This record gives sequence, C-alpha cells and structure tokens, in this order.
Amino acid sequence: MDKDDIDRRATEFAAALEGPLGPMPLERVVRQHVELFNDLRQAGASWRQIAALMVRHGVRRKDGESVDSTQWASMVSRAGRLLYPLEANVSTPSPINPVQALPTAAPSAPISDSGRNRAEIRKRMQSSRATRTD
Repeated sequence: MDKDDIDRRATEFAAALEGPLGPMPLERVVRQHVELFNDLRQAGASWRQIAALMVRHGVRRKDGESVDSTQWASMVSRAGRLLYPLEANVSTPSPINPVQALPTAAPSAPISDSGRNRAEIRKRMQSSRATRTD
C-alpha cells in the first residue's frame, strides 16, 4: 500500500461521509470502509497516524471536532465485531490460560460447617478491628 493509494482511499472515505440527504453517520461509514483501517494497521500505521490522516482529509465528528486515536480504534473495533462476529470472538491464545492461572482451593471445611467458619471469621475480624483502634 503506497502513499497515493492511502490518500485515494482516505479521500473516498471522506467523500462517503456526505450522503445524498446530508451527512452520513461516521460509524456506518467506518463499517463500510473497515478494510481501509485494517490495511493501514497491517501496514504498521498507529491509531494516531490514522487520526492525523483523517484530519488531513477533513474527517470530523458531528460537532466539528476531530476524531482522536482512541475513538478511531473503538469505532474500527466495533465495526469489526459487527462485520466479523465469529472472528472477533476467537482470540489468539494467551501465554497463560486463565483457567489454569487460577488455582482451585478445596474448601477448608465441609459445607455443613460453613456457619461455624463464618462465626470464626467474624470473631477474627472483630478482634483485629479492636486491636487497630487501640
């Protein structure tokens, strides 16, 4: 993807914001052009660079303010989840499996003794509060 191609596609994106009856919702246009943002990210562009590119092409929010990098990231993420729901739910495996990372501890006493354990805990808490206030 070269600079001319990027500028051409960003210009098309900006033009798509103007519909036949007035401004189009920004999120809808992002959904229609989500591949532009995916290609930019694949080419190594940061969200700040993408935000600056869109400002250069006149893309603004409804209130006239520029769209910041976190807003672009959020909109593109939402668009991706709407367009590719199955792919969005499949994440790359993390180095630590959350299920394996949390140790499971056996209860210290049978469930029938849980009332007694609560009473002991309550006593310990009260005694620790009393020692802190002294």
